[in-house]
Amino acid sequence: MLPPSNQSKKGQPVQGTSGHGGMFSAKIDPVSRNAIWKEHCLKEEAKHKLSAEFSINPSTLVYIAEKPNKYKPSISLTQPEIDDAKRLLGSVFMSNKTDLTPTEKYEMPQTASQEYGWCSRPFVEPDPFFSFPHKGCAITKFAAAYEECMHRSPYARRNPVDQHVAKSGVDYAHTGVNTSRIGSPSVTSSAQASSINAKGSRMIKTSSKLSSESGFPQVRAPPIQEESIPSAA
Repeated sequence: MLPPSNQSKKGQPVQGTSGHGGMFSAKIDPVSRNAIWKEHCLKEEAKHKLSAEFSINPSTLVYIAEKPNKYKPSISLTQPEIDDAKRLLGSVFMSNKTDLTPTEKYEMPQTASQEYGWCSRPFVEPDPFFSFPHKGCAITKFAAAYEECMHRSPYARRNPVDQHVAKSGVDYAHTGVNTSRIGSPSVTSSAQASSINAKGSRMIKTSSKLSSESGFPQVRAPPIQEESIPSAA
């Protein structure tokens, strides 16, 4: 904001700041006059106070303004009147029947041209190119049956139990944990194989002892090894 002009008209004396007129002296240059006016504005802003305190309540604050075309009718309608109006609008404007054919909309033909081919079947069937119904094929049925029986996906590249054992580094053969029922029930765990081998070795020792006493030739059975299912490609 620029300071008030102190240019005098012709034939009128210029009043200075030392007098009672309050106007700037003509001897002050424009730069000094602007600095004095700026200091005056800063003092006025520092001493300025509002007549009332500003306060706001966030709980009662309206964040979204109402629509400009919102209208509150002064006439109140009853529920039967509203139902009658909806029924009338539904009979006049059949917006929900725009995608139906004339034979599905009306019981009888409405025009003379609709009488031709009214009771007929469309020659061109609906194109199922953009229709994707949920249907199952032989592969999906086989995968569902395999997962239900074996409790693992037929497309898994590795047994999840073996993968967990390899990552954890725990030897389940000495813990006695039966891991054959986790993931794939048909896989014999190392704990089961070791117990079976121990039982078989005891039976072989007893049989060899009896055979040595009886004189029959000794027959040694091979140890039982772990069974594994080949991973699916």
